[in-house]
Amino acid sequence: MKIVGALEVKNEELFIDDQLKMLEQLVDEVVIIDDGSTDRTLDIIKSHGIVKAMFCKKQGSKRQEVANFNMMTELTKQRQADWILYNDTDTFFEPKFRNYLREVIKDDSIGKVTFRLITVWRDMKHYRADRPEKFIPFGDLISCPLLVRMSPKLRWKQPSYGLRKIYNQLTGKISHRKGQIARGSLVGTAGNTIYADNIVVVHYSAVDWRKFLRKQLMYFEFFRNMYPAKPVAETVDLAMEMLDETGLILKEIKNEWIWDFQRDKSYIDESDYIYKRTRYYMEKGILEKIRQESLRGLG
Repeated sequence: MKIVGALEVKNEELFIDDQLKMLEQLVDEVVIIDDGSTDRTLDIIKSHGIVKAMFCKKQGSKRQEVANFNMMTELTKQRQADWILYNDTDTFFEPKFRNYLREVIKDDSIGKVTFRLITVWRDMKHYRADRPEKFIPFGDLISCPLLVRMSPKLRWKQPSYGLRKIYNQLTGKISHRKGQIARGSLVGTAGNTIYADNIVVVHYSAVDWRKFLRKQLMYFEFFRNMYPAKPVAETVDLAMEMLDETGLILKEIKNEWIWDFQRDKSYIDESDYIYKRTRYYMEKGILEKIRQESLRGLG
């Protein structure tokens, strides 16, 4: 059976080479949606023959995650995939997933497999073990990575925000033209869903510090659009939850979770000024200092 990997990328030069090296061990082909990269991402992708289809959006275009994921799904259909492995560029399966993958797709009753993420924190040797709903999400708490059996009805559905969304649309207090950052939910799957708690997936989202902070700012804009009546300070707090180290618990990343090509490598630029300054605030427990700097000019 043919497994096709699916990636949405934008300015991923830090991870894309290693991500494709990993996927070369797992899948038969890869399809990619590039969301307007301006760094070396596209050049690196072109050096990997496993990438069989890619669509590049214009630089500066608004991000539309649901549309991007549906486009990826369509590309996998064109490649005649039997299974799709949706993944994020900064997310790496442990090596033993190779054998698990080939075994699980033999089971005709299975339609979707979800996994457990661990979030690398502070350095390359530790992950964050507190607040598992945020830093060790599992099963239905995550929308990527996913292993999904191909189905004609497979598609990603726009996220629903219930009565708040309807109220905002009726009153004109929200504009979806500003971009859509939530990828929604996958519908149309065929077969049972299983939860692969025995497979570890290492998430490096917090090691590219500038990108990580930009993501929190993106969430701030999202929350401001969704809840325009909420005080700015509350919206900042929502967006900054991921930076809060209250009750921090760090555990060591096991050697067997890392691929050979990742050993002795660091994705963290510890010389970066933004990284050093923010880490200083966090390690000293001065989250309020960061919060006040974020509020400056927003009130």
